[in-house]
Amino acid sequence: MALRLPRDTVFIRLIGDTPPGAPSIWLGAISDAFVTRGLPVLDVRRADDPVGADAGPATIRRAGSSAFVGTDLEARLEEGGHTTLVFAGGPIEDGLGSTVRHAADLGFRAILAVDACHAGDLGDPTGRRWSAEEVLAMTVAELAGRHAAAVAAEAVLLALNRLRGPRFSPPRR
Repeated sequence: MALRLPRDTVFIRLIGDTPPGAPSIWLGAISDAFVTRGLPVLDVRRADDPVGADAGPATIRRAGSSAFVGTDLEARLEEGGHTTLVFAGGPIEDGLGSTVRHAADLGFRAILAVDACHAGDLGDPTGRRWSAEEVLAMTVAELAGRHAAAVAAEAVLLALNRLRGPRFSPPRR
């Protein structure tokens, strides 16, 4: 079944440490499609991130794992009548995953554009290591279904194409 997005959809980009090879092309394509249709895009950054310190009102500065804790994100979304949130960026094992879970707990419809997300390598105290690809796959598996609809970024673009406005094609790799 094709993904459907209502006109109240918001794109939430978590901007964190981006490893080499992260899917920024999909982040840009989704952002452009939302902006062109007049739909909101919110950037979420860590409070201690010096990059974007002078960012405008469309930036949420999170102090904890979830962008909903200690910020006005929930109030902004409720004030705008937004019920559907498309998430991308990362790192998924930190702020992105926590924010997606929190959104679902608050009753928002959460959609994760999987190939527009990134992760970092992780290790445990015993010395075991997991690659960024493994961390991404495990986290998506945990989020999918229970907390969010996990879809390809292209599905988000196709759903936006069904709304009025210019049509978008998937970016060329």
